[in-house]
Amino acid sequence: MRIMAENKKNRMASVLFLALGLAVAAMGIAAWALAGEGSQQWAISGVVAGLIMALAGAAGALGKRRGGDERTAKLSAYAASWSWFSAVVVTSALFLLNYYGVVKADSNQALGLILLTLLGTMVAFNAYYRTRGDIE
Repeated sequence: MRIMAENKKNRMASVLFLALGLAVAAMGIAAWALAGEGSQQWAISGVVAGLIMALAGAAGALGKRRGGDERTAKLSAYAASWSWFSAVVVTSALFLLNYYGVVKADSNQALGLILLTLLGTMVAFNAYYRTRGDIE
């Protein structure tokens, strides 16, 4: 019974987070419509933040919080560690390429590349380890 009450509490928190995200996105849209030329960046940021909050709340409300087996947790942990290692390698390579003038990257490009590296390698390593079997 205790686990059921805890899951219900977590689901309610996720639904509230979803509602808060939708409210923030709605305020961002209203600010965007009413904003002058110079303050549209803040309105767009509000819309994006609200949508991210709404997606996170929906994922928490629809998904299960507990469960899963040890194999999945182990594979995900290995995928996450290799993903971070890959991001460190890409960051170091980008730093050296920028330092020696081979590539001129500004901070937005560098952060975008690092984020894509983290997300892409996490998905790729998860898929690889799940097809490979168990990890020693």
